[in-house]
Amino acid sequence: MRKLLLLFILSLPFFSCDLGEPPAGNFWEGRKVQVYFTDPGYNAKSAVDAKIQDKIKMLVDSAKESVDLCIMGFSEPTIFSAIYSAWKRGVTVRFVGDFGYLDTAEYQTLIALGIQFRVGNKNKIMHDKYIIVDKRYVVCGSPNFTGTDLLRSYNNVLFIDSPQMAAYYQSDFETMLVKGLFGTDKTDHFFPGFTNNVFHLTNADNSVTAISVHFSPYYGVDASETTRMDKIFMNLIDTARERIYFAIYAFTHADIANKMISAAKLNNVLVYGVFDKSWHTGNNASTHQLFIDEIGNTPNIFVKYDGNNNHVIGNTLSGEKCHNKFMVIDPGTTNGVVLTGSMNFSKAAAYNGNDENYLIIRDPFIVNLYAAAFEKIYAVGTHPTKDLGGDAMLNMREVTINEICWGGAMDYDGYLKADDQFIEVKNNTSHAINISGWFISGITLVQKGRYYVMYIFPEGTVLPPGGFHVLTYSTNYGYTKLKGANTFEHLFFFNSIDHPYIEMWLKDKNGTIVDKAGYFSAGSLAPLHGDVLDNGTPSAYVKSMVRVGTNDGTLIGNWTTCAVNLAVTMNPLYRINTYATPGME
Repeated sequence: MRKLLLLFILSLPFFSCDLGEPPAGNFWEGRKVQVYFTDPGYNAKSAVDAKIQDKIKMLVDSAKESVDLCIMGFSEPTIFSAIYSAWKRGVTVRFVGDFGYLDTAEYQTLIALGIQFRVGNKNKIMHDKYIIVDKRYVVCGSPNFTGTDLLRSYNNVLFIDSPQMAAYYQSDFETMLVKGLFGTDKTDHFFPGFTNNVFHLTNADNSVTAISVHFSPYYGVDASETTRMDKIFMNLIDTARERIYFAIYAFTHADIANKMISAAKLNNVLVYGVFDKSWHTGNNASTHQLFIDEIGNTPNIFVKYDGNNNHVIGNTLSGEKCHNKFMVIDPGTTNGVVLTGSMNFSKAAAYNGNDENYLIIRDPFIVNLYAAAFEKIYAVGTHPTKDLGGDAMLNMREVTINEICWGGAMDYDGYLKADDQFIEVKNNTSHAINISGWFISGITLVQKGRYYVMYIFPEGTVLPPGGFHVLTYSTNYGYTKLKGANTFEHLFFFNSIDHPYIEMWLKDKNGTIVDKAGYFSAGSLAPLHGDVLDNGTPSAYVKSMVRVGTNDGTLIGNWTTCAVNLAVTMNPLYRINTYATPGME
């Protein structure tokens, strides 16, 4: 191991520089905070190296007394060699890292050099990314210090000149390095001055950059609305009046998502977002889907997946990510604010175990920088309903939710039954369509705005040209004559009073929305067509709602109430009081 470490050290690049001198004045350009964004382009050929590693090296090379590093991934050779050079010339170097990276060559090299060192957070991750130089300068942001993050993924880095902020960061650093507190062990163990986290930095032009600094997880799950990081986020979202931009790697916190969606629906705020595309499948995509499901329903929501395809050939893990973790609220207004740092939009990052840091910045100049960076990322992003390999396009509506019977007929014994309820999907094309793995999900007023996957079509489900597929609640009663009828989970049609309040989505196996029925608006569901038994009397009729053509299923005018009685496919017990045409035109 020692021979390998020696070879690793000898392989590091070294550069001549004015060691121990502060960065030149034009580095700061009269401002206390400088922001840089990586520019990976949409592929390797279009990428532009922002040289952030050189800027970090310049700052480390200026160190006279100390360099404190708190970083998860640390393998970028230019930065590592600058750290090694600082140590070699007598600068005090200290390091805090993530337990999961302990065996990496870079971590082991620092240990071999005898640098004061501690790793932690075995249960979650030490996810911080910051450097403190000479108790004056702070470098922080979203990237790990790796070639992947600084060259081939979207990230942002801040350079800050403030002894007060440096001291605040150093308090968090020493909580981990000296006290050995990581993750939830930090909760309620506040360092001295913890609540003095707001800083006002005066620039050369006398403008002021206001920054509040937040570390997690000092405040735990039971913390107040004004202290826990995710709650602070949601409170700021509530202040939005015009626009919200967000660019994010991991977005799994549904409460934050629903806050944004509510801002769009209730306050007419325009919400634009870019997700990292590697999170578009499985349970990790459920929060994305909350936004995607609103496309076409809520005109104020615009989300994309990142368009970055810059990676080492044969290794998609080497980049190709939207690794940013920032939000911009109301750019171009006096209400403008930026939220940025190491924290993904997740509960683990906010309070449940990760070591994280985050900045909330009020400065029109910086807000506009982040807004412009977002707009550049958004411009090359891909629309989620078109570009993820969906089996059918939303605007084509090749397959539609064609008929819904939600009322429940009267059985022969005089009791209201649910067994004749159904959902019918239709192939509107002249070719067969395989809908294996497609699913129906949605919401009803009964479920109080919660989203459910209602039914997944099994492998081998193929709709013939112009054909139908009917899902029933029961195989025992209403539609025993329907070949291939399947049952669905009884979530939507639970209470006859709420039955007409439906919002339902048909999605392909990738989660791409293929069709919608109904419209959830401002906390209530728009009523559709169809009818329920009148006061439970046997003489009344239950009537299905039927699609008119293939037009937008969220509009009430594109549905009608069925006027056909005695559907031949129905069990005779239900024909006497049901108007419906399951499996029929």
